[in-house]
Amino acid sequence: RGFYFPWLKIKRRTRCLGSNFGIKKEMLLKINGFNEDYIGYGLEDVDIEKRVEMADGKLFSMKNRAIQYHLYHPEPQGSLERYQINKNILETTLKTKQYICKNGLKKLNEEEKMKEKIIRSGGYTSSEIDLSIIVPVYNVEKYLKECLDSISKIKDINYEILIVNDGSPDNSQKIIDEFCKNNPKAKSFIKENGGISSARNFGLERAKGKYIWFVDSDDYIDPQEFENFYKGLDDDLDILIGNYYTKKNDNIIKEEELFENNKILSGKDILIQKGKIIIGKTYIWRNLYKREFLENNDLYFEKGIIMEDQLFTVLCLLKAKKIKYLNNFVYYYRIGREGSFTSTPNRELFAKSSYKICERLLKETQEINALYWVKQMMFSHYSNYIKYFKKRDIELERKLWNLKGMFFVKLEKKYKIWRFFRKHG
Repeated sequence: RGFYFPWLKIKRRTRCLGSNFGIKKEMLLKINGFNEDYIGYGLEDVDIEKRVEMADGKLFSMKNRAIQYHLYHPEPQGSLERYQINKNILETTLKTKQYICKNGLKKLNEEEKMKEKIIRSGGYTSSEIDLSIIVPVYNVEKYLKECLDSISKIKDINYEILIVNDGSPDNSQKIIDEFCKNNPKAKSFIKENGGISSARNFGLERAKGKYIWFVDSDDYIDPQEFENFYKGLDDDLDILIGNYYTKKNDNIIKEEELFENNKILSGKDILIQKGKIIIGKTYIWRNLYKREFLENNDLYFEKGIIMEDQLFTVLCLLKAKKIKYLNNFVYYYRIGREGSFTSTPNRELFAKSSYKICERLLKETQEINALYWVKQMMFSHYSNYIKYFKKRDIELERKLWNLKGMFFVKLEKKYKIWRFFRKHG
């Protein structure tokens, strides 16, 4: 006998095996969610304790961990109820993406995988994770434990910690391993060294949280203040900006307020009103980013450059429709530590990075035309490039001068003429 699947518009017959039947490989491949590697047919008849758990999202219960479908062809005068049961079985199977496996072995179905994830993530499913905290690690064994311990004290938030070891040659991984043993929310990754941009992108690709927070592994946070800060999130926010302390040796300095507390505005408004401050202090760890916003706008960190925070921040502000500022001091920014990049700059890499930043921002010409401080930043970067390499890029230069008002930016930057009129006009 054969069996039809009219509701799926599949019109293939199948051969019955007693009260069971084997499902043809070609047919299963037409059903979304089945993987060719796990499809078998002609399985031996098996005894099944419970044929059907009705279509309420539950899975089939089977003996010997073998899968076999027990669908019956409704007789011409058979009951409509039996026909509906058969349909419900297949629909339930599609929902759970259960597979037919070789040798009668059952592959973990989606529900079992989810349970496994719940155990690993400390009791939360990926769909319930509200925040992904990404911590890139490279040569910071002296500060890493303090950083991770401060994050682990966050309470009342469903979060995950993605620790990305960017090929660190010191003992950082031992600290990470010890931390992960006692912190089920933490996940450790080791990758080949590619720089901080590469490490952040690596974590971003694996993040499951609704919001993203980047924390540098030589800094640390105030967990209680962060919990208060996090409560200020609104569903329609693209970015939430907080405040921070600067720490140098034993001295801790409070940063000035960027705006009045609870201020809401667009990214372009921020660049117009506070462009000079924001561009000079583009610290991404003071912000929470909605993951959907980053993904929809293809926002990531440019690899192979320094000042990656500056470029990323400007691009985010160009795209963000709604941003809120809260004056919560959530972060301790450590400066002047030995071995940090800012203490040992590479002038050639700095010049190359300046060129790439100009090149990338010129793709956003329409948005930049009205933003004075962004244009001034681009002029400064191009000047850095020329100063180091002692040559001009005529094509890039032509695009820069095509930006509206760029001539006056050059005058002000070089001769400080228009700066006087802006102050006294």
